[in-house]
Amino acid sequence: MRWVRNSRHCGLVAIAVVVVFAACTEVDDGEATLDVSAIEEELKQTDREFAAATATHRLDGWMSFFAEDAARFQLGGKASRGLASIRAADSALFSDPTLNLLWDPTEAGVFKNGEHGFTTGRYQLTRTIAEDTDTLSTGGYVSIWRRENGAWRVILDTGAADSDG
Repeated sequence: MRWVRNSRHCGLVAIAVVVVFAACTEVDDGEATLDVSAIEEELKQTDREFAAATATHRLDGWMSFFAEDAARFQLGGKASRGLASIRAADSALFSDPTLNLLWDPTEAGVFKNGEHGFTTGRYQLTRTIAEDTDTLSTGGYVSIWRRENGAWRVILDTGAADSDG
């Protein structure tokens, strides 16, 4: 898999983050008040479980958190839509046993309906050969989540590599 630093893609991620933050507010519709803090923590914990499943089960762990109608925007701006397309696009990354995609959420938010939310955080792509681990790429990511039958599923995932500065 080719990891490209792309300023256009960084702009798209920035726009997605702005839209997400604008849509996420404290929820009080007059009928019921959601516990926003609890849902945000639930989303971050689900994202951590996503990372752990991916580290343990590689592609199968990765795919187990995506909704059937999910979209994934890869570095370089290429979009994959649906489970089969995402699996095909990401299979090379996870088939290389020396590569590891690690991440940790730093922020979460919830939409007014309580059924959609987002996580943002930092990722690291590393390569381990024998005892040596090299960092190939670091950056930020945004995942948009939807609650399905009580479980959170990724419906949109994207990230952008840090610039060389």
